[in-house]
Amino acid sequence: MAGLPPASREGEVLALTPAQARLRKMVLDAVGSPHSKRNYAKALDDLFAFTASEPLSRSLLMEWRAGNFNSSPS
Repeated sequence: MAGLPPASREGEVLALTPAQARLRKMVLDAVGSPHSKRNYAKALDDLFAFTASEPLSRSLLMEWRAGNFNSSPS
């Protein structure tokens, strides 16, 4: 699963830029657990899909982070 390219919000497969592909590979190669690899891959793919139409900025990262990490189960 970690080797699959990310899908956009509409479901079509997104092409990664060379920098995104390198970053994804570096992160996934640094993680040993298959479960962690899967979770890191999903988080990166979600981030790449979220930022696909806008240049990456701190405010965009903070927006993505708020949407992904502020919903904690009760």
